[in-house]
Amino acid sequence: MSKTSIGLVLTSVCNFTSIFFYSLKRGMELGFWESSKM
Repeated sequence: MSKTSIGLVLTSVCNFTSIFFYSLKRGMELGFWESSKM
């Protein structure tokens, strides 16, 4: 593997994890608000 492809893989993995954690955090916040409304 060349250096550029390794960089692309690392970038996509970082983007995926940040998006995943962001949506997870948002989902927890929304779930918290929904449960507190009950």
